[in-house]
Amino acid sequence: MTNMWDDRFAQADGYMYGERPNKWIEQNMPALSPNSRVLALADGEGRNAVWLAKQGYHVENWDYSAVGLEKTQQLATSQGVTVVGRRVDLINDTLPENAQFDAIVSSFFHLPSQHQLSVWRNILSRLAKQGVLLVQVFSHNQLGFHSGGPKDYDLLYGVDAWQAILASMKIDYFQEERIILDEGSHHQGEASVISIKARKG
Repeated sequence: MTNMWDDRFAQADGYMYGERPNKWIEQNMPALSPNSRVLALADGEGRNAVWLAKQGYHVENWDYSAVGLEKTQQLATSQGVTVVGRRVDLINDTLPENAQFDAIVSSFFHLPSQHQLSVWRNILSRLAKQGVLLVQVFSHNQLGFHSGGPKDYDLLYGVDAWQAILASMKIDYFQEERIILDEGSHHQGEASVISIKARKG
């Protein structure tokens, strides 16, 4: 079954958000032990997943778009690395069994507000003790900008939602901030984001 993201990724000229990783993830990813397991969550065409694989980690991309996962494999092959792609509906599907990760990273994974807490808590159950979480998402204030992201307030995040999601985490950085995006053709210009770095206690 196709979905909006299959159509968007298929119609894109190249990679919608570029082939480079999200800058927040690239600049804040700690050095893990070789062969650590890392989940690139909802990573679409695979820009973060492929970069992480190039750092020597075992990387999975869990995403709902079959086309995005195909493009992830193409990018991984072009860079000489391996990424395991799993097609997962993160709202409705049972998460893959026995998957535990030393780090979970995600850039701009958005879903309806009624699912934000339950989905993220489910995902964080797959983070190993002392595991690292790196996330960057658009905040509610992104509606005032034209640099990308959902145009539906309900699909954006409030600081209060993340306070609840991160309640059991050790927080290293948690900030709503304005940044300049330069990610492919679809993330360009000033943006309002929430940037997070945390660890599981």
